[in-house]
Amino acid sequence: MSWRSDPYLLPFLRDEESWELLQKKVFQGESCPLELRSEGTLIAKQCKRLPFLIIMIAGILSRKEREASAWLEVAYDIGSHALEEGSMKMIQSSYDFLPDCLKTCLLYMGLFPKGYEIRVSDLLKWWIAEEFVPNIGTLEQKETSMSSLSDLVSRNLVVVSKTRANGDMKCCIILDQVREFCLKKFKEEKFMQHSLTHLRYLAIFVKVFLFKLASHLVHLQTLRVCSSYIMISPDIWKLEKLRHVDINEFPIRWGDGERVKFEESTYIVLHNLMTLGTCSMSVADMTPKFWNKFPNLEQLRLHIDEFGDVPYYSDSRLMALEMFPSRLSNLSLSETFLTDEIVSSIAKLQHLETLKLSEIYFTGKKDWDLSDKTFKRLKFLKLHNVFMTKWICSDESFPLLEYLVIKSCSKLEEIPLSFADVPTLRLIKVTDCSKSAGDSALRLKKKWKSTAASSKFIS
Repeated sequence: MSWRSDPYLLPFLRDEESWELLQKKVFQGESCPLELRSEGTLIAKQCKRLPFLIIMIAGILSRKEREASAWLEVAYDIGSHALEEGSMKMIQSSYDFLPDCLKTCLLYMGLFPKGYEIRVSDLLKWWIAEEFVPNIGTLEQKETSMSSLSDLVSRNLVVVSKTRANGDMKCCIILDQVREFCLKKFKEEKFMQHSLTHLRYLAIFVKVFLFKLASHLVHLQTLRVCSSYIMISPDIWKLEKLRHVDINEFPIRWGDGERVKFEESTYIVLHNLMTLGTCSMSVADMTPKFWNKFPNLEQLRLHIDEFGDVPYYSDSRLMALEMFPSRLSNLSLSETFLTDEIVSSIAKLQHLETLKLSEIYFTGKKDWDLSDKTFKRLKFLKLHNVFMTKWICSDESFPLLEYLVIKSCSKLEEIPLSFADVPTLRLIKVTDCSKSAGDSALRLKKKWKSTAASSKFIS
C-alpha cells in the first residue's frame, strides 16, 4: 500500500475550507452523502478552524457508522469541551479504539522529540525489537509492523512526511498534540520504565568501536554503528537473535582456524538475520558455506575489497560460483570492480528486486554488456558513480523493472534504447550525467510517447 498524503501544516481555515478538508479525509475524495451533510458541516464548524482537530475527527468519523445520530454525538462531544480539553478528548477517543498492540506502538512514538521526522525502516525495526509486534515469524512480523503503521496513519494519529520513488512510506511524524497525549500516558501507565538488562536494540556513534561478545548482548536484535574505526570479533556471529546489522563499514576478518570453525559448526546458524551491511570482504570469502549461515538474509550491503590477481578471477571456473546468498531481495555493492563473474552471480539471484551500485569500476574496456544477462525479478535499479562508457542491454535484460535511477554517471554516453520496450517501467530519473546521456533519456521519452506509454516519464 502506498501513502502519498502530505502533512497538514496549515494556518486557521475558513468554514468552507474546514468542511472541504473533513470531507476529503473521511470520504477519500468522494462527496459526503446528502443525509450527513448538515451534521458534517456542524462538526467542521465545531473544530474551530483547526486543521489538526479536523484531521483527528475525520479519523474517528471514518470508523463510525454513517448515520446522522452517530455524527451528532461527535459534534456534541467537540462542542461540550474547551478547545484544548476537546482535542485531548478526541485523541483519547481514537486511542481507546486502538488494539492493545497499536496503543503500545503509538506511545513509543511519543518518545521522539517534537516535530522529529522518523525513518519508517528504523521505526519498524524498533517496534519488532521491543516485541510490540506479535512474534509470528520474521516475514510476518515485518508485514504486521508495516500494517500497524499504516493503521495509525489512516486514523490520522501519524502523518507521512516523505515517500520513496515508488510511493512507499519513507518518513513519518507524530502530530504535536498526539505526542503531548502520549507523554501524559507515559506517567499514567509507567511506559518504558521496566528492565534494560536484555538489550535488543543498540545504536551507537563513536570514534572507535571494538566489538567483543558480552553476556548482556545475547538478546541483541539490531546493531547500528557509525564509527571512524571499527574492529569486530567473529563472536558477533554467536548472537543468534540478530535481525539487523547496520554498520557504516566493517571488515570480515578471521584469525587462525576461526573461519573453518565457523563454517563447519552445525550449531551456529543465524536464522533471524535479515539485514547485513556494510561489510567488506574478499571474493575468496564469498562462499556458499559462509552464506548458508544466514539462510533468511534479505538485504546485503557489501564492499568487495580484495581481488588479488584480477586475471585469476576471470577464470571460467568462477562462472558457476554462487557469490551471494540465494534469498537476497535487496543488494547494494560499493567501491567494487564489477567483473562479469560477479554480474553473472547477481543475475542468478531469483528473489532479487532491488540492486544499488555505487562507486563501481571496470577493468579494461569501460563497457557494461548485459545483452546475455537477465535479472528476472529486478524492480529497482540505482546506479551512482558507475564509471562505464557504454551500457548494452537487450529488451529481456530487465523484464520487470519499474524504477531506474542514474546519478553522477559522468562517463556514460547514453541509456540503452531497449528500456523503452520494458512494459513495467514507470520511472527513469537521471541526475548529474553527461549531455549525451540526457539526450538519450529524451529519445526514450519520445519513443514512449510514440508507443502510447504516456504514464512513463523522465526527470
